[in-house]
Amino acid sequence: EACRVTCRQLAIGDGSSESSSQASNGDGRRVSFSHVQLREYCRQAGDNPSVSSGCPLTIGWKFNDRESLDIDNDEADRDKDPAVCRRLSTKEREKLLRKIGGVSHARIMQGQMDAYVGRHLRAETLGQLGGLKHCKSVGLRERLFIMKESVVRKLDRAKRGISTTQEQQNLWDDARESSRGRDKYTG
Repeated sequence: EACRVTCRQLAIGDGSSESSSQASNGDGRRVSFSHVQLREYCRQAGDNPSVSSGCPLTIGWKFNDRESLDIDNDEADRDKDPAVCRRLSTKEREKLLRKIGGVSHARIMQGQMDAYVGRHLRAETLGQLGGLKHCKSVGLRERLFIMKESVVRKLDRAKRGISTTQEQQNLWDDARESSRGRDKYTG
C-alpha cells in the first residue's frame, strides 16, 4: 500500500551459511549478514524544513514486521527491480497523507506551518552568522545551539504574547530597576 514505507534491516550471521554476505574492513576483521528483515512503517506528517512548500513526510515509530529474506535472494530481487526514489510534489504528499494515511487536514496544516517556521529560523540563523559563506566557519554543534536558543526565545515570546521590541524594552526596564536597587545599598 502506498502509505507504507518498507525498510530493510540486516541480520548479522555467523559466516557459516552459504548464503551470507561478508565484508572486511582491511584489518582482518569480518562481518557477515545472513538475512534481511523487512519492516513496514506508516508515513506521517512531518516537520522537516527542507521541503520547499507543503507538508513534509516522515515515518512513524510504529512498524509491522514483514518477511525475513535470504540476503542473496533479496540482493538479486533488488538488482532486477531497482527502487526509484523521487521527490513528491506538495499535492502528491498531501494525497498520500489524507486519502491513504488518514491524516487530518489540521495535522497536515500543522506540519506545513512547522516546516515554514523551520525554514525561516534557518534563514534567520544564517543571517545572524553572516550569511551562507560565513556559517561554515562555525561548527555544527554551535550552529545547532544557536538555532535551539533562537527557537526557545521565539516560543517563549509567543507564549507570553510579546514582540521582540517589547522583550527588549522589558530587559532594559529590568536592568534599570536592578541598578536602582544596587544604588540604594551602595550610595
